[in-house]
Amino acid sequence: MIRSNLSKRSMLFARPALGLALALGVVAGGMVATPAMAQKDNKQKAPAAPKIKMTKAFEPVYGAMKKSWDEAKVRPDVVAAIAQVKTTANGVDTATTRSAQRTAETNFQAAQTALKGLVQPQISQFSAMAGQAVDNNDKYAAGLIGLDMGLTMLDQGIQRQGIQLQLDSGFVEAARIPLYNYYVGKFAYNAKEYVPARAALQKAVDGGYHDGESGRFLAETYFAQNDAAGGLASLRNSLDLAQKAGKPTSIAALQRGLKVSSDAIIGDQAVWFGSALLKAQPSTANWQSTFTAIRRAGKFEKTANLDLARLVDRVGAYENGSDYMELIQIGTDLALPKEVLTVAAKGVAAGKLNPSDIAVGDPKRLAETRLKADTDSGLLRSYERDAALPTAKLATIVGAADSFLSYQDPAKAEQFYKLALTKPGVDTATITTRLGIAQYDQGKYAEAAATFRQVTGTRGLIAALWAVQAELKAAPAPAAPAV
Repeated sequence: MIRSNLSKRSMLFARPALGLALALGVVAGGMVATPAMAQKDNKQKAPAAPKIKMTKAFEPVYGAMKKSWDEAKVRPDVVAAIAQVKTTANGVDTATTRSAQRTAETNFQAAQTALKGLVQPQISQFSAMAGQAVDNNDKYAAGLIGLDMGLTMLDQGIQRQGIQLQLDSGFVEAARIPLYNYYVGKFAYNAKEYVPARAALQKAVDGGYHDGESGRFLAETYFAQNDAAGGLASLRNSLDLAQKAGKPTSIAALQRGLKVSSDAIIGDQAVWFGSALLKAQPSTANWQSTFTAIRRAGKFEKTANLDLARLVDRVGAYENGSDYMELIQIGTDLALPKEVLTVAAKGVAAGKLNPSDIAVGDPKRLAETRLKADTDSGLLRSYERDAALPTAKLATIVGAADSFLSYQDPAKAEQFYKLALTKPGVDTATITTRLGIAQYDQGKYAEAAATFRQVTGTRGLIAALWAVQAELKAAPAPAAPAV
């Protein structure tokens, strides 16, 4: 089950009733909003009122309905009930804990049920009237009353009926059709009617409406039916369309896509959403979420995990002690004492590792012993000499490159990784990844990014994240604000 991360608060209310009315061009009583009124709500310009000429058969039905509703909503008991609905709705909006929100939602539902009980005759009358609409004029007029009723009661079901009637009439301005479809789709989604919700939301997105997380609601119609692949493809498409329309990147949508791709273990999507998220907001938390998703998707072997752990180290995205221990354990197994000691020191300094812990102390002592032996034996000098020989075998060249990278001499590591790539039988993906790391460690960020982009296959998931970090580093710093 793919759980929605759209909060009930975001699903329960589209926006304040007056704001929605102005956006759709109506106000209480079924009238069209005036430009002056619209300016009070984000300076929106209301559409011109269509000229409605109801059929002779429908006009008296409409008149009776409007009279009944106008009289009902000013009755003292109904006025009090409307006020209670608005008060409890505000309680949902302002609740700050899950417990408080659950209580507020219960209170709202109770207040709304009480209000609907008082005006049930009018609700039934509206349904009957809608069924008697003969032509598009009738539908539009009926829709105005339905929307007014739904806004007054904060009832999304009746709002949806009213908006759909107006859409069906064909009288909605072309520029506003995507907006209307957004609300129809959102309300259908909230009612768990995912197929009609998807159809309406797709029309909204395709029509250029990208506000109100329309693309995320559209994707959620897939996720609600456990179609992760379909939802992720839809979400990517929506984000692309929004970007082309000049809309700000939705961090929440990218985070949602990353979470779903992680849970569904879809590696290429995890890389796409993670990369896009990091480019938009390269926070430590987003790096950590991306690393989690990539680890799950890749199920990497030890040497690949080493290069992923190295990126965790470079961006400082250690989440807990186990992140430090991963690199320490891999470095111990692969005899990389310099990196083991460096990471252990960082973990202790950060308060994430206890130096007296045997899991930390033993690898540290072994690394110190290995480091002394490597230094005493002149390991790097001998590797450099042997790897530079024309007869040097691939294993010797790679060993030299790996040693120089681990011992923080990236320039020489780059030299030998490039040499290794010219030899037959080379593990191109691994060596190209490490060539990129050596270039990155020298500050050759643009060159490193290009190198990382050459890596394919499973290791391409890791290299893609390295490329993002290299590109972030290569990007020019923002200009200082003018004084």
